Amino acid sequence: MEAAWRWGEWALSKKNWTDAQTAFEQSAEQAAAPESAEIRARSYFGLGRVAEGQGNWADAARQYLAVAILYDDPSLAPEALEAAARMFDKSGDAAAAAQARRELNERYPAEAAAKSAEGAQ
Repeated sequence: MEAAWRWGEWALSKKNWTDAQTAFEQSAEQAAAPESAEIRARSYFGLGRVAEGQGNWADAARQYLAVAILYDDPSLAPEALEAAARMFDKSGDAAAAAQARRELNERYPAEAAAKSAEGAQ
């Protein structure tokens, strides 16, 4: 399962969207056990990155938001919420973008503050 995820990351770096999507889907499917939740979350995040790379903002937003909601991973969920907000903005859904940012601020205030500081520089 980790090999499939790594393959997805490699394909993504080469902008080979089809192979990346296949690899991330395979990795997520193989990571069905509860102890594999982290690799499954990273695989779904990868699917969001594939959709983003293809310019499919709405699908990318949904993938990122699913990661933040289904996997309360403090190292990945804040990044997923921020990415979802960016994709909702790009797809023209300002209300959903604002909701994702509110959730980021409520659930991960330190990470939200750090993102705000990065944006101010």
